[in-house]
Parts: sequence; structure tokens; C-alpha cells
Amino acid sequence: MEYEAFFQKGLEGTPYKDDEEAVEEALALVDFFLNAVFEGRDIRGERLEMRGVVVTPQECEAALKERMDWHLKESRKEEKEREEREKLKAGFGRIMNRGSAGGETRLWKLLKTYSLTPLEIWSFLLAMALEFDRKYERIYGYIQDNVGAKRPTLGLSLSLFGLMCPKEERSRLWLETSSLLWENLLEKTEPGEGESSLSRPLALQGWVIRWLRGEENRIRKAGETGLSPWAVPVKLVYEWEDLVLEDVSEKLLRQVCAQVQYREQVMETWGFGKKSPYGNGISALFYGAPGTGKTMAAQVMARHLGMELYRVDTSCLVSKYIGETEKNISDLFKKAEKKQAILFFDEADGLFSKRSEVKSSNDRYANMETGFLLQKFEDYQGVSILAANFANNMDDAFKRRLGFLIPFVFPSSGQRERLWKNMFPAEAKLEEALDYAGFAQKMELSGSAIREISLGAAYVAASKGRGIRNEDVYEAAASHYLKYGKHWNKDQQEES
Repeated sequence: MEYEAFFQKGLEGTPYKDDEEAVEEALALVDFFLNAVFEGRDIRGERLEMRGVVVTPQECEAALKERMDWHLKESRKEEKEREEREKLKAGFGRIMNRGSAGGETRLWKLLKTYSLTPLEIWSFLLAMALEFDRKYERIYGYIQDNVGAKRPTLGLSLSLFGLMCPKEERSRLWLETSSLLWENLLEKTEPGEGESSLSRPLALQGWVIRWLRGEENRIRKAGETGLSPWAVPVKLVYEWEDLVLEDVSEKLLRQVCAQVQYREQVMETWGFGKKSPYGNGISALFYGAPGTGKTMAAQVMARHLGMELYRVDTSCLVSKYIGETEKNISDLFKKAEKKQAILFFDEADGLFSKRSEVKSSNDRYANMETGFLLQKFEDYQGVSILAANFANNMDDAFKRRLGFLIPFVFPSSGQRERLWKNMFPAEAKLEEALDYAGFAQKMELSGSAIREISLGAAYVAASKGRGIRNEDVYEAAASHYLKYGKHWNKDQQEES
């Protein structure tokens, strides 16, 4: 296969015009390298699907002439290798130059972000090819002499990259790999039992695949959040005194904390772990209307327990591709396990809607994904919290597999008065005594709405160069209601 057939000349320094062109030329380069190996190995003209099964006439002829052709082959071998090496170097150099020439294609924006070595870029492209064309599964298996090896390995990457290098340099190639590639872009897969590190499969992380497909709109490096790209850390600013809940809800929250604090004593010292060898993860469902304190409660728990809290982005977790959601879930919990963090799944109604009747393969896979996530909750040694608006939308079988179901109800008048008091810090400058009881009676609001209005009142007062007055609260309240198409003033109740 001729080099010129792959790459159009005259474009060496031209930026890629779009994502499709960048990916297509990268795949063409992978094909070019694989073909070089294939032509070198398949000199007898074997058929791929019959390799090792039949003996062809070409194979017999080549075997009989092998010794006669040996001297001729040796004399031409070095020259041929040099020609092949130069072609491969030119092809690889071409995409490197085009990728560096500018433009904002997703592939090269990603590769530039991590400042990878040429070998790491090559390893990435080799792994990426599988995500765009399944033909590589068979080809990788054939070239690696293992039909079960559908993914390229580190050894294959080094071998192919070595085709561009003189023999004396090939043994040093593995030194060029760094942790950036494995920690940020590739899965931390391990070779099989009894295999060398060169058998380590190369597989892209889930978020990288979504980025290349245009389904992910951010690049956060590993270590920035610790659980990227599926979860972000939440700052812990609230304490128990800030929570205004029904007594039963607060009691249940403290029970969750107690299970974390005394788990080792109960399960290990007291021996209950022997009676319950699996499914001992601590999980809870917080359910109630928006703004009733579910997120605040999670922050209070995390601060009380001295644990990190991560808000899970379910839009990043769920994929339309079969098997990808489970892979993302596994990756998330694997990373979270090292931190023993609290995972907070906000707006989880869609994740745990009632199990659908299986009418198609999509329904079956959706049910499998949900069951898989619940299993991870049960096995996770940290704490998993789901926040949903309605508990009755959840399948009863799923409820039984969660440790706690904690209601968050809309605050009563007395609770709203406490919330108003809590929202104004001791440092806040007050121009007059604020009518907390009046606010609570006149405005039926959730905790998050009260927080929004309190903050708005502070800005109104600051802009007027004085302390906070009751009129500032009412002015901020009127602005809040206007967002939802309602007109309100301090002398009357809500009106549409």
C-alpha cells in the first residue's frame, strides 16, 4: 500500500479544518503503521480468517525457497527497512505538524492540554482507533497473535512506534512514557495474571471518549478534583445549627452519621460483619421539593464526619452507548474508594425511575444500568446519597436496597422564622430590627429562596450605603417573585 495513497501532499503545515478530518487522518496513520506490520508478517499471502488453519500453495513455495532467498533478503533487508522507516516517520510527522499548526479540533486540543511525548500521542491514537471503528478489534487480535486481545497493548504500541526508530534506540522507548497518559487519558488497566507489563491493554477513559464525540464540553486533569470528570468537590460551610428540619429527618441524618462513625466497632469488634458479609455500604435517599435543604444536609454530614463531599454530575455518568454507563460508574466508585468520600447524586429522579417493562433492548439495558449502580452503592465503603424530588417515582425494589429514606418537607411558618434568622450573619450590618416572624408569615418560601432573598437584601442595602432594613428584604422578595411571573408586596399575600 503506497504512502501517497494515504496522505495528500501539500497539507503538511495546514491546520485541520474540523474534528472529522483530524480523526480520519489519525486513523489513516494507524492503518498505515498496521499495514506495514501486516505486509512484513504476511509474506506468504495467508488469508486472515484462515491463518493457522490451512496450508496455502504460497506458503509451501515460500518455505521451500526460504534458504535460497536468504542471502538476497539479507542484502536488501537493511535498505528496505530504512525506506519503510522514512515513510512512517514522514506520516507521523505530518499529523504532528498539522495538529500543532493551530485550529481547535477536539483531538488536538486534548493532546496539547497534556503535553504528551510523541510515543504517548501514538499510544493514545492506537487506543482511540477502537472507539471509531470496530474493525481494529480483529486487526489488533491478529497482529498480537491473540484473537481475544481486542485492544492494543503497551507492547504493540512500542513495537509499532519502534518501526520509526533505528534498532539501537528501540529498547529505550518505554522510558518515554509518563504518568500523564495513564492518570488522565487512559484507563489504569493491568496485564493478565502471569503476563508482563507489555501486555497492559490501552483503553481510553470514558470522559475522553465523550470529549472526542462532542458529548463532553470540558477537560479537568486528574488530581484537580480527584474524581473528575464525573464529580466535583463541594465546599463545606454549614453546621447542624444551620439545618432547619423536621425532628424525624434530623434524627435519621444523625443515624446515618452514627453508622459511619461506629461501623468498625459494630462490624469488626462486635462481629456483625460475619453475619452480614456483603452489601454493607451506607446509602441514603434524600427526597423532597427543591430548596428544602437536601444539599445543605449533605454538607453538614460531611463536615460533621470530616469527610470530603463530591457532587456527581449524572449527565457525565450516563451514556447512550451500551456498556459505557457501567464503565463510568465503576471508574467513579473506584476513584472514590481511595478517598472514602461522600458521593452526592443530585437530581437523581431520572436514575431511579420505576423499573420499566422490558419492551425493547433499550429498556433491558436501562434496568441493568440502574441495578448495577445500586450494587455499587451496596458495596461502596464510603457514603452514597441520592437527592430526588419524589420518592414515589422510585421502584420499591430499589428502595429496599437503600439504607435510609429521609424526607425533606416544605418548612412550616415556625421553621421559616428560624431560617430567616439563620440567614443573616452576626457580622451583617442591620439598620433596624428585622421582622423575621413577619417575613415567615407573609412569604411561604423554601430555605433556598429565603437564602436568595436575604443575600439580595444585603446587596440592596450596600448599594444604598447603609445597613439592612426591612424594606430591603421586601424589595429583594418582590424581585424573587417576579422571576416566577408573580407580583408581590409587603401588604398582601402572593398573587399571580
